Amino acid sequence: MTRDLSSREWQSFRQHLTDMRTERPHLNQERIAEGVGVQKQTISKYEQGRSVPDLLIFVALCRYFEVDPNTILGWDDAGPQRLDARTQTLIKRYLELPENWQLTVSNLVTELRSDLSRVKREGHG
Repeated sequence: MTRDLSSREWQSFRQHLTDMRTERPHLNQERIAEGVGVQKQTISKYEQGRSVPDLLIFVALCRYFEVDPNTILGWDDAGPQRLDARTQTLIKRYLELPENWQLTVSNLVTELRSDLSRVKREGHG
């Protein structure tokens, strides 16, 4: 079963994201956004706590900064609050895909999310 993340975990994510960016003088929100395939405003919203990334963007951010997902969420590697086995397996499989397949998966998820939002707006879901 997947567990929901607490506000403490997302606060840790926000802080780590901001720290990782500001510790590297050559980085800004725009460069990070380009590196993970989102808009600059999206990175800003993550840092401000106004939005949280979906799984694919979260993985892309971890990969971009070369940081373990458990670390960016403030979880102790020895502690019980690690990503569940299914989520870890999905992340591992995604990262093992060739880049062009990763892009295909990301595009598919984006299209599905857009379709779902449209269906909900139209009152069919």
